[in-house]
Amino acid sequence: MLVNQSANKLLINLKNEYGAILRLSSYAIANMANEYAIKYYNDHRTLSSDDMTSFTMILVNGSKPINITVPKVGDSIKIGRCVNIGQETENTVTVRMAAGVSINPADGCVMRRSGSFVTLVYEGNERWRLIGELP
Repeated sequence: MLVNQSANKLLINLKNEYGAILRLSSYAIANMANEYAIKYYNDHRTLSSDDMTSFTMILVNGSKPINITVPKVGDSIKIGRCVNIGQETENTVTVRMAAGVSINPADGCVMRRSGSFVTLVYEGNERWRLIGELP
């Protein structure tokens, strides 16, 4: 194991059994132990800053179609921040944009089915990338 300290970032190089070097940052190692906070929503919801942590899973379950709205965040969150959303209902769950927000792909904001899971990744300038099980 080789430990490198540079620019206030601790990098750890590990050699696996095949001789490949795996490089992990101290941040990645510290967050391996984190657990997801799981939140359950059964009605329309505009995401809050508490929902926009890297370790929050939102599970949506309701008796009607539900909209999850992504608000403008300004400088309140960092680029790369993620929001994880799971559909636990047979009813439609749609990820919507507040005014001034864009989601790419914009045409894929309806989650596919019960059991679907998507992740929103903040790209900056009120732009989000939607990744996961979409139509």
